Amino acid sequence: MNLSLGGVRIYCDERVDIGQSFELEFFLPNGTTVEAMARVVWVKKLPAESEALYDVGLEFMDLSENVVEELRTVLK
Repeated sequence: MNLSLGGVRIYCDERVDIGQSFELEFFLPNGTTVEAMARVVWVKKLPAESEALYDVGLEFMDLSENVVEELRTVLK
């Protein structure tokens, strides 16, 4: 939903816990794929009529310079 070099905001239908880690895979417009580790930093339950159950903030952990450069290109 929302992406920066610091992390990403997603919608999720499964309950997640603060501090929980995930391996994410991003399919970029230029055809490349990058992987990143991220941890949950906040979780908000969404209203019943929402498109998902939870709004989740993930913070990237230890991004490689290669991944940072690929994401920078997409975010410009």
